[in-house]
Amino acid sequence: IAAAALLAVLFIVVSGFMVAGAARPAPDNATVIVLGAAAYGNRPSRMLADRLDAAARYLEENPGSSCIVSGGQGPDETQTEASVMKAYLMEKGIDGARIYEEDTSTSTFENIRSSLALIEEHQLSRTVVLATQEFHQYRAQSFAEKAGLEGAGACVCRTPPHLFLCYWVREFAAICRMWLLGY
Repeated sequence: IAAAALLAVLFIVVSGFMVAGAARPAPDNATVIVLGAAAYGNRPSRMLADRLDAAARYLEENPGSSCIVSGGQGPDETQTEASVMKAYLMEKGIDGARIYEEDTSTSTFENIRSSLALIEEHQLSRTVVLATQEFHQYRAQSFAEKAGLEGAGACVCRTPPHLFLCYWVREFAAICRMWLLGY
């Protein structure tokens, strides 16, 4: 009973951090980092499309901002997530010159680390906003701050309701791993 109670308290505490991360304001004219998710052929999955739609809205409101689309190619994907994301944003009217592709990462930690290299290489703003679902914001922001990026604001998109609980619990475990192991 004590272990179950401790786990419940930990879940509530972690959930508080997740909610706070999702509520963090997005600074103006930051570099947008769109975190990768599944792509099917040349089309993004629903969750990835939601991230890209949120990023497109931010980029339209902040014409001085650049964007990094971050995601490699999974074993079941025919092209990199980054190339699919760039094409999708360009279809939405975002100028391709504003979009940088980070196409090697396979995890959130790698998304941030590899995006930082592009920020330094192209002298982009170190103030960032992260385009991802609400459950994912806190961990992504933690990695961004650990990497030395500034701001790490939230460019939030909502998780489909039927997937919310599953992803929230999965992210709870990922945050616990991050706190214990650092990644």
